[in-house]
Amino acid sequence: IHPLIRRVEEIEKSMWESRYEIEEDLRAKLEHVTDHNYTLSQSTQNDKRESEEIIRRLESRLAHMESLVSERHAQLVQHKESHQNTMDFGHRLSEVEQLQSHAVTLASNGRTREMQGQVQDSLLKRIEQNKPSAQPTSTKTGPAEHGPQASSANAE
Repeated sequence: IHPLIRRVEEIEKSMWESRYEIEEDLRAKLEHVTDHNYTLSQSTQNDKRESEEIIRRLESRLAHMESLVSERHAQLVQHKESHQNTMDFGHRLSEVEQLQSHAVTLASNGRTREMQGQVQDSLLKRIEQNKPSAQPTSTKTGPAEHGPQASSANAE
């Protein structure tokens, strides 16, 4: 019986040693996994901060780009308006030149000043009708300020 008891004690001792080794291995592996988890958590937090910083910079750049586009759009609209005003002015100028040419032709044909005044009045009416709405119609420039007589005197 004694040998059997010793054999059981040896087996029990061997089992306790194996259990102790397994527990130590598990503790080491758990410590390794915990360290890796902490490192991974820190890395994730750093990546998050960097991503947020990049997003802030990109949002700032986007806002700057939007303001530039808005400015360019305003300049384009202003340029188109200026171009249209120039075209309108050129059209009105050509009408005035036509009427003055017509008035000179009438004067050279022996027509009276009254006829010239009527032609210039009709010209001024056409010009007033073709003026852009941005300019007040009561503001007159050029020959219209002095009336048809001053214009006809210039035409002679």
